[in-house]
Amino acid sequence: MPEPLPLLLVEDDPVSRAFLFEVLAEHYRIDAFADGAAALAAARGQRYAALLLDLNLPGLRGPDLLAALRADPDACSQRAAALALTADHDPATRIALHAAGFAAVLGKPLGAARLRAAVAALLADAGAASPSISDGIDGGCSSASPPSGPGTGDDAMLPDWDDAVALRAANRNPAIVDALRGLLRGELPGQCERLRQAVDRDDHAMLRAELHKLRASAGFCGAARLLAAIERLSNARGGRADALDALLAAAERLTAAAAPETMQG
Repeated sequence: MPEPLPLLLVEDDPVSRAFLFEVLAEHYRIDAFADGAAALAAARGQRYAALLLDLNLPGLRGPDLLAALRADPDACSQRAAALALTADHDPATRIALHAAGFAAVLGKPLGAARLRAAVAALLADAGAASPSISDGIDGGCSSASPPSGPGTGDDAMLPDWDDAVALRAANRNPAIVDALRGLLRGELPGQCERLRQAVDRDDHAMLRAELHKLRASAGFCGAARLLAAIERLSNARGGRADALDALLAAAERLTAAAAPETMQG
C-alpha cells in the first residue's frame, strides 16, 4: 500500500486546525502548525505534495509564508501546489491570493467533502496521485442566515448549536463535532476578552482579526446564534456596544454548562 501523501497545514485557530486535520488525516499525512515561522523552519528538508495555508497567520501571513517557501532552497516543496484558507469572502482577497501564487482559495467555514474534493483536485492538477474521494452529499457549511442588521432581535430564533450544519461539515461524524465544540468552548473566554479590548480601544484591525478567527470556528461547530452575533458586530457602524453585548451573551450560553451535550451518531 503506498504511503499517504504529505501535506503541510498551517492554521493558527485551534478549532479550525483540528477540523482540517481530522478531515484530511484519513487520507494524507498531515504536518500541522499554528504559525508561519514554525512551519517554515519545519519545512526545510521536507517534501510536501500540497501546502494548505491560512491567510491571517501570526508573524508571517499566508502569502508571505508561501513566498518564503518558494524562495528557500532548503524547502523541498518549492513546487508544491498551494491552497489558501480564509474566512474573508471579499472577491478582492481571492484575486490577491491567486496573484500571490495560490492555485486555489477556500472560504471558511467549509464542509468535509468540499475540503477533501478541493485537495484532491489540487493534487490532480499538480500531477500527484491522490486517493479517490467521494464528493458525498456535503455542499458546504453554511448556517442559518444571520439577521439583516443590528437590533432586529432575530438572534433569539436561532439555536445555540445547529447540529445539522455541524454534522454536514464533519462528514456525519459526531465525535468530530463534539471535539470541535469542546475546543471552541475552551477558546471563547480569551476571544471574548480580546473582542472587549478591541471595541474599548476602537481597534479596528484587532476587531477584524478576532472576528475572522471566531467566524470560522463558530461555523465549523454549527454555533448558529454566535455566528449571527459575529456578523452583527462585523457589520456594526459607529457604536458597537449593543452588538458586542449580543455576541458575549451568545458566547456565555455556549460556555455556561460544564460540558456540551454529546451528540448521538
